Amino acid sequence: MAKEKRFDVIVAGYAGYDLAVSPVPQNIMDVDTGTAPQRIITVGGDGINAATSFASLGCKTALCSAVGRDMFAKTVRNHLKEHNIDARYVFDVDAPTTFTLILVGEDGERHCLIRRGATESICRDMVPAEAIENARHLHYASFFPM
Repeated sequence: MAKEKRFDVIVAGYAGYDLAVSPVPQNIMDVDTGTAPQRIITVGGDGINAATSFASLGCKTALCSAVGRDMFAKTVRNHLKEHNIDARYVFDVDAPTTFTLILVGEDGERHCLIRRGATESICRDMVPAEAIENARHLHYASFFPM
């Protein structure tokens, strides 16, 4: 008889913090100051986004990722807890938590500035064999860091 798996899915990918502002004037680089009346502050990154989606579908989900030792990491960890995503494979590293500034133009087009930080620490070895053995599915969300 097959052993019961602890997780339906383990997601490997990055988790960070996003600040989206809009609408950003087209000439923003030509002026000293512009206005962007809307802002959204949230967690982001392909790993945490996929994990959140799986958890919202009722899957027992864990995330393999890396965060810094800063206030943004606390926000990421709070999100995981609120969405019942297991964080045992989210490692604290000596780099800032990944941060993305998303500029949304008046036409809706997005332009992103990213500070990868902790994302650059993610490697295949951060997905322990024990994690894979205890999951029905491994979802590899990040192309860039690994």
